[in-house]
Amino acid sequence: MSTTAAPSHAWVIEDDDETFSTLGRILNRAGWAVTRSSTLAEAMAKLDQIKDITLVILDFKLPDGNGIELLPWITQRPDPPDVAVITGYATTEDAVEALRLGVCDFVIKPFDVSDIRGMLRRIGTRQHLRVGSFIKHLEGIDARFKAHYETLMGIKRDVDSLKDLVHAAIEQRKDHA
Repeated sequence: MSTTAAPSHAWVIEDDDETFSTLGRILNRAGWAVTRSSTLAEAMAKLDQIKDITLVILDFKLPDGNGIELLPWITQRPDPPDVAVITGYATTEDAVEALRLGVCDFVIKPFDVSDIRGMLRRIGTRQHLRVGSFIKHLEGIDARFKAHYETLMGIKRDVDSLKDLVHAAIEQRKDHA
């Protein structure tokens, strides 16, 4: 059973093959497509290439740097994906910085499958709420548009009536000339 309402795409930035394999299996079973980067450099190179990502799962400790360096580029994109951190090397300072930079979930290694499923449920709920909020926003725009449309249609009818009166007056003047 999928933990997300729609097909989703996760980008896992993880250097450990076993951890990636476990995450990939869990995500695939939950209905997610998965893309992987295993180094900071590879992830930086893919930042502009990867589209339609709804979730980034990020390891802090990568062979060539700290994954936290990616957070500003990921979270400040238009329509940014949710970001979850999975790490075995987090300090309290790292966790605070990650939350400040927009991380929405944090899982410490070693993790259980239930930890990841719980994370996916929380993120699914968060995404569902965000979509629901967007739908309400669109409904508000639609209601305002309809109100303005009715007003404009009323003005158009008035202008059409005025135009008919002007045409009638012109025709009447032609008849008297």
